[in-house]
Amino acid sequence: MTTYSSNLGLELIGTGEQTGTWGVTTNSNLGTLLEQSISGYVTQAVVTGTDTIITIPNGATGVARNMYLELTGTGGANTNLIVPTNKKLYFVYNNATSGQVTVKCSGQTGVSVAYGVKTILVCNGTDIVVATNLVGPTGPTGPTGPTGPLGPTGPLGPTGPTGATGTAATIAVGATTTSPAGGSASVTNSGSSSAATFNFTIPTGPTGPTGSIGPTGSIGPTGPTGPPGPASSVAGPPGPTGPAGTTGATGSTGSAATITVGTTTTSPAGGSASVTNSGSSSAATFNFTIPTGPSGPTGPAGTAGPPGPTGAASTVPGPPGPAGPTGATGSTGSAATITVGTTTTGPAGGSASVTNSGTTSAAVFNFTIPTGPTGPASTVAGPPGPAGSNGATGPTGPTGLTGPPGPTGTTGATGPTGPQGLTGPTGPTGPYGASGPPFLQNVTSGYTSGGRVFVTSAGGPAPSAINQGDVWLGI
Repeated sequence: MTTYSSNLGLELIGTGEQTGTWGVTTNSNLGTLLEQSISGYVTQAVVTGTDTIITIPNGATGVARNMYLELTGTGGANTNLIVPTNKKLYFVYNNATSGQVTVKCSGQTGVSVAYGVKTILVCNGTDIVVATNLVGPTGPTGPTGPTGPLGPTGPLGPTGPTGATGTAATIAVGATTTSPAGGSASVTNSGSSSAATFNFTIPTGPTGPTGSIGPTGSIGPTGPTGPPGPASSVAGPPGPTGPAGTTGATGSTGSAATITVGTTTTSPAGGSASVTNSGSSSAATFNFTIPTGPSGPTGPAGTAGPPGPTGAASTVPGPPGPAGPTGATGSTGSAATITVGTTTTGPAGGSASVTNSGTTSAAVFNFTIPTGPTGPASTVAGPPGPAGSNGATGPTGPTGLTGPPGPTGTTGATGPTGPQGLTGPTGPTGPYGASGPPFLQNVTSGYTSGGRVFVTSAGGPAPSAINQGDVWLGI
């Protein structure tokens, strides 16, 4: 009776069986099935999120009988390669395009093989386990080799498990200071990055326009005492800080603090800006109260009657003092952090806003806080101002008409003689005059040498060496 081995599924010939044909069975066992189990290399495709089943058929080839399994296709969560419970080794290479693949027996947990990993696994008859620890003793450090070229970017690794949420950061409102009109709003943190205390500096609005000058009234008779003024609508100062709260129980793991802007209210001129938190220390809702600018300067007023008696004191109580400090926070994960980024002064009448340019666990809050609106024009005329300084000199006027000529003055003394003028051009040759009596007669000789001219007549002196340089002409 033919049977099969329990692990590799090799056909076992019974005694006296397969006379004359046992060689075929033996060759199949040794040349095909044993060879496949010892040196077989096969590729097997897997699909993300599904089970892929491979088997070891008795007496026939099968994917699971191969020694080396190269996995292709797509891996990821819930991607499983199901192998039979036959006891054998598996060399596994996860060469899928991405994600891990779990190799296991049906209904078991198996071993997860990450993307790109090559490993040795074994089936122990129940499930797949890691076959061996291939880490040997550490050898001496070799010399550093040259840096190889930058390899291609690897595929995105699987998402790691979500860590525990860190302790929630807390936010409290510290001081709120009203600064002069025209300045810039600012927010500073006097606490820490995980327990912030925001201090606000908010400028008042610009001064309103100057009221008109009222006419001076006549002095009337003293009027009767007026009725008491209405109750003040200005809230009293804040109450004292409440007592510290008791330490709270250990809290659960917190989340990052958040900030939202609630209301932005314009309060009467002369008051102080304020910021209150109508939320909680970990989910703050900031409500801004920003005073208008002061009234314009008072114009000159007419003479008024005596004032009536002072009105009754305000019956409006001041706001309650701030709550006592929060009890100690229970131990949790790493604390979230808060820092103040930029503080921008917005135009009057706008709304305050807070944006987070960081993350939910490392917040960077950027504040935009408007200035107060412009104060109303004064309805009371103020005293006249001092005289202004002289203005700049105006432009020169046009030239007037020319007046009549004055009488002729006396003749002045003769001035000194001027320098001699240049020689004028030679005039034309005049006419010949009448012939005069003969002057030269019997000129017999002359001598030329020099610049003078001598003329001699017969019987005169003859030129000599002493006359050199003169001109002698014979006529």
